[in-house]
Amino acid sequence: MHTKRLFWNDPYLKDCNANVIEINNDKIVLDQTIIYALSGGQESDSGNIGEYEVIEATKREDTLVYTLNKPFNGKVGDNVKVKIDWDKRYKLMRLHSAQHIVAEIVMQNYKDTKDAGGGISSNKARLDFSGIKFSEILKDIEIKVNKFISENHTIKLCGEEKDETRRLWEIEGFAKMNCSGTHVKNTSEIGKITLKRKSGGANIDRLEIYFA
Repeated sequence: MHTKRLFWNDPYLKDCNANVIEINNDKIVLDQTIIYALSGGQESDSGNIGEYEVIEATKREDTLVYTLNKPFNGKVGDNVKVKIDWDKRYKLMRLHSAQHIVAEIVMQNYKDTKDAGGGISSNKARLDFSGIKFSEILKDIEIKVNKFISENHTIKLCGEEKDETRRLWEIEGFAKMNCSGTHVKNTSEIGKITLKRKSGGANIDRLEIYFA
């Protein structure tokens, strides 16, 4: 079975209708959805399917499985209303786009740096790097990032990757990136950010990204 991910073509959708294609007690699968499931480091959306609260969203091959707050009292083929917590989604979109910008600026300006992972929640994003210490250059990176964000660069979906669970995104001025997450349309939507340095473990420096 296949779940069509409407959030790829339009991450600004706040609700949609969908048909139930699988039921397993409190777990259901829909034919299409706007509720993002944890992937690529981006936290899952919160939302509702009909009268039910979604308490967990997970990927299963090419489907998204939603665990509800109680067993689904319906049948396969039922049409349901799907809604997301828009405030949370928009924060995730803004921070995910900011995360990519920070990573690109760090990699462009400090050539021996290697990306060592990251994650995005609704209150902060993080990036781990090896081969660099941010203690003396943190403010310079923050200035460069906020300058780029303020320049109103377009962010757009530009095609599919070979992996059908990911998409290609392009931030104007940067190389294309393959990413399964959701992004804003323009860097100006991100707003000003602040960076904090944390130790990520042996030989790893971590940058945490917050809204200013």
